[in-house]
Amino acid sequence: PTLRKLMLNRYPFAVRSPSFIPTATIILLGSFLFFHGLGDRELTSSHEARAGQNAAVILETGQWGLPRLFDEQIELQKPPLYYWLVALVAWLHGAVDGWAVRLPAALAALACALLLYALLRRQGRPVAGFVAACVLATCWHFTWLARVGRIDMPLTLAVTAALGCFYLGGASWRWRAVGYTAIGLGVLLKGPIAIVFVAIVAVAQMMVGRWCVTSPQREQGPPLLALRTGCSMAVGAALGALIAGPWFVWANRQTSGRLWDVFFVYHNFERGFGSETLAAHPWWFYAARFWINALPWSLLVPAAAWLVWKKGWWRDDTVCRLGMVWFLTIGSLLSLMRFKRADYLLPAFPGLALFLGAVAERWWAEARPRWAPAALAGTLLGYAACWGVNLHLHDDAWPYRTAAQKLRTLAGPDAPIIFFRAEAHPLAFHLRRPLGSILEWENLEIWANEPRPVYFVMPADYAREWAQLLRHAPFEEVFPLGDLLDAKHDRDLVVLRNITKREAAQRAFFILSKGTRE
Repeated sequence: PTLRKLMLNRYPFAVRSPSFIPTATIILLGSFLFFHGLGDRELTSSHEARAGQNAAVILETGQWGLPRLFDEQIELQKPPLYYWLVALVAWLHGAVDGWAVRLPAALAALACALLLYALLRRQGRPVAGFVAACVLATCWHFTWLARVGRIDMPLTLAVTAALGCFYLGGASWRWRAVGYTAIGLGVLLKGPIAIVFVAIVAVAQMMVGRWCVTSPQREQGPPLLALRTGCSMAVGAALGALIAGPWFVWANRQTSGRLWDVFFVYHNFERGFGSETLAAHPWWFYAARFWINALPWSLLVPAAAWLVWKKGWWRDDTVCRLGMVWFLTIGSLLSLMRFKRADYLLPAFPGLALFLGAVAERWWAEARPRWAPAALAGTLLGYAACWGVNLHLHDDAWPYRTAAQKLRTLAGPDAPIIFFRAEAHPLAFHLRRPLGSILEWENLEIWANEPRPVYFVMPADYAREWAQLLRHAPFEEVFPLGDLLDAKHDRDLVVLRNITKREAAQRAFFILSKGTRE
């Protein structure tokens, strides 16, 4: 209330003005950063290609319950909500392409920025909301992931909606219901990590609030009633379970318990705390990556932290404290995990934006710098210009489509293509079906003895070993894929073809007849 009165006295136009201009500005900025040229790049990452395959199989078969890849493997790494969204967009769009795969992430990014502004404006702090939305949209890694078909951006929207509704939306059950619905959808996006993120931030904010606000002062802003009232928590948990629970129970029964073993045990527990060596990094990995991923605003964090500490804003500004706790809590939790990727820090970025937005508003109200609005506008325009130049100059089109067309043209539309101990989902997406994936040499020998031509994609090392391990499975090398694909990401893959018994007999007869004539 004191801060709102201060803003009304000094800048009444900022508080009482209509929200059309800042809302339109956020939409225009986000539309250019997130949607411009969204479908120009190929599906170059494994996550995008998996989403494309799952959506394509859903539309081809009409089976939405258990998404599958082109090789008929059931998708058990992630829950299906993102793949459902991609399939829905592709159904409306008419094709499963880069635009359809990435549009849900881009829409989620724009919704995150607009949600921060709307919630803070509801609190009577439109300046903080506008700055927070612009900061979030123009963090370098946030902008990039808005243009990539990954689940992390919709998960970030779910976490932002839940925490925002609990703390900033109000004390009514309507806002809390929206928050618990967001948690349920977050679980359908990426599993129990959505609950963990919201819970640890809520508990940390409550503990910090009780510690820094002494009696008889009380926490400013609406309290987190949803986590302080047992009845509310029970009703909210029931609502979240009603949204996400049925699919997990059904899918686990349909897969005979494999969903629990693969998704919960391996992809959530073992990769986080176990002996997973892929993408294993030291505890300080996110602390180092933050300064790059949050550019250009990470450069202002030391000055903002100094202001907050010197002036004591961390005690009397709930939004500032929420943003700080939000970012540090999620960052600390992820730092304890063994399996680390820079993309996983994304749900912490809205907290950083809240923190910088609240600090910028307090500083602007006290210092009255006339140059600040022009500096913010110049930064946003310069950032947008740099992204526009980068999109036109940087070539992200890896030749997966070209390699797939060459292989599929050679094999024909009906010949099966089998990946042996190789995983190249972007190539598989462009190859389309019929497609298969095997791991054992015995299965390779079975496929090699098919009476029809079968093409195999495998690493070059295994292509050199088959003659010593398989006596009754003749192959011939067709062409190497290393010249067409990025060997750093896909290894040195080669294409082989089986020699059928009929072809072997024909070749033997030809050699025999040629020797007889000679």
